[in-house]
Amino acid sequence: MRRPFSAWFLRPRLDRITRKPPNKPLLLTNADVCGSGRSAAAFYWERSQQNAESLCGPRPMPREGTVSKVSIFLTCVLAVAAATPLRAQPQTSGTIDVPGAHLPYVVVGRGLPCITYGSELYYPRVFSQVFADALQCAHVAERGFVPGATRRDGVPFGVSEAVADIELARQQLRLERFVMVGHSIHGLVALAYAAKYPEHVTHVVAIGGLPSLPTNGDSVRAYRARQFSAGRRAQHDKNRLALDSLTRAHPGRRVVASYVANGALYWADSTFDSTPLWSGVAINDALVTDLQTTPFQWDLSGDPIKVPAFVALGVHDYVVPPTVWKGVRTPFASLTIRVFDRAGHTPQYENATDFDREVLRFFRSRQ
Repeated sequence: MRRPFSAWFLRPRLDRITRKPPNKPLLLTNADVCGSGRSAAAFYWERSQQNAESLCGPRPMPREGTVSKVSIFLTCVLAVAAATPLRAQPQTSGTIDVPGAHLPYVVVGRGLPCITYGSELYYPRVFSQVFADALQCAHVAERGFVPGATRRDGVPFGVSEAVADIELARQQLRLERFVMVGHSIHGLVALAYAAKYPEHVTHVVAIGGLPSLPTNGDSVRAYRARQFSAGRRAQHDKNRLALDSLTRAHPGRRVVASYVANGALYWADSTFDSTPLWSGVAINDALVTDLQTTPFQWDLSGDPIKVPAFVALGVHDYVVPPTVWKGVRTPFASLTIRVFDRAGHTPQYENATDFDREVLRFFRSRQ
């Protein structure tokens, strides 16, 4: 029998992470947190890596070469919070049964209840430990990452079908209120879920998310023409030469080969090789194509959606550039758009310190 995923008793933990008690300075030392001679940040990173690696394999180190004072501070606070006795944790993995598929999931973190939709392998690797411990996320696979999965009743697997899968996941995980998170096209799915089921969503976060399907192709092409440097263009041409060899190296995973070969469109570092992030991720090409090509537009005829929405974008994202959101109308009454200067399509990985700070601030300010 599947045990309950989480409970709302965890909500106060976010306040302990992001807010100092009034009129009472929070002063911590490494000795207070971890014992003499040991760094609090080192202790917490090691402990959390052991947990994450047991689920997902080693997480590549973050792109940023230095750790900010804010990151160290939050890490130390999280170390103290982690020492606080908690109720027994739910099972850390399982499957969600939906018509035509069994969707695997893993649970990572010890904070606010959360569903991250997309891949149970890829996404735990691209979020920092600060983020992972601010939320307790069930990383649920979409059926496009499940071999053998089929369409539901022959209907193309579009955004609306993905929303239906998430609702079945919510029911089976026994979540009543939670944070909804999605990245790339799954960001659009996350927004669509929050719009359809606002009674279950406290906040929604769309990272590199599309505003609709199809996107404004003219806006994307114009942004590339204006922002692409000569060096990035040369690197992109060089990366593309490897597409055939990448396709052979990833049989049955055309999407992965294309993503890696087009790295200069996705990453601030145009030379970055994302292959390790895709390790073990299976691809169901037919359903991935369905999700990327089935049209989706917002219905603006109803009442405004009161769920606070946060959209994270990157200056160096040449697939979903910030300009595609210009002038877009959505049903959300409160929509925050944040553009990260040092990131591409995946700011939670490329610019983790700033991303974590902005998202945690968003949670705190929209309670």
